[in-house]
Amino acid sequence: FHVKEEHVFEALDNAKGSDSLIQEGNVGGGTGMISFGFKAGTEASSRKIDGLNYTIGVLVQSNFGRKKQLIITGVPVGEELLKIEKKQYNFQPLLVTIVSGDDGNDCETHYPLCPYGKKCTYGSKCKYFH
Repeated sequence: FHVKEEHVFEALDNAKGSDSLIQEGNVGGGTGMISFGFKAGTEASSRKIDGLNYTIGVLVQSNFGRKKQLIITGVPVGEELLKIEKKQYNFQPLLVTIVSGDDGNDCETHYPLCPYGKKCTYGSKCKYFH
């Protein structure tokens, strides 16, 4: 194993005596995290308990859920957002054929394309786009 027992104890000792803040957001393990279709990452929070000599801390790294699964206080917010996005961007499945001149090379796709995806992938060689 790459991580050995002494590494674990060294990390725990460093954490005990450390007053430095941990990095949060889109860093380290938080890079590339997405929750409910939105950018996610690593976050932390802590609270002192009144009357006691305790502090409770939480470190969360989220990477789960599709937008349609987002429900806030019983309201299907994600489904409503998807309806708005569909109207706003008018995502429609298209059959796109790209012919790149007289050499006979074709590229054909049946995948849905966003408006910004309706560009010729062959640059200046592209003769037709329909």
